[in-house]
Amino acid sequence: VVRHGVYDSSGTLSKMGRDQIEKLARKMAVSFAGMKVVILTSHQFRTLETTKIIGEALGSPQSEVNTCLSSWEGDLPLAQKRNILELVNEYADKFDVVILVTHMEVIDLFPTFWGLSKGFVIREMMDAPKGSARVIDTVRGVEEMLLRP
Repeated sequence: VVRHGVYDSSGTLSKMGRDQIEKLARKMAVSFAGMKVVILTSHQFRTLETTKIIGEALGSPQSEVNTCLSSWEGDLPLAQKRNILELVNEYADKFDVVILVTHMEVIDLFPTFWGLSKGFVIREMMDAPKGSARVIDTVRGVEEMLLRP
């Protein structure tokens, strides 16, 4: 689960945000080399830009925009968690890696909901940094934080 980079008042990534995501994308390219990857993203400009940068670093894998990955102003309602879970499960059988490019609420809260659905305990976060990613090992149910500032 990737949180978009820092953005400016127009809603697009700032230079700092692009630099954050480029650094993250390089690390992801090494981690996911040789794997079949799909990127699922929110429709907001900053996540679309983030998806483009990551996609280019990963060799332009398939990507799809889905509104259930959008921000809900600090909350992640149960219905949205279920929609995201269904989306992830739909792609998990077809791809080795499913990347969600999204917002703070999803990166902070969704991994815990996913873990509970699979019998794993994954802690919630508070305010995951922009430009970071939580990588969940779906076999062992453990997480790794990529590029925590």
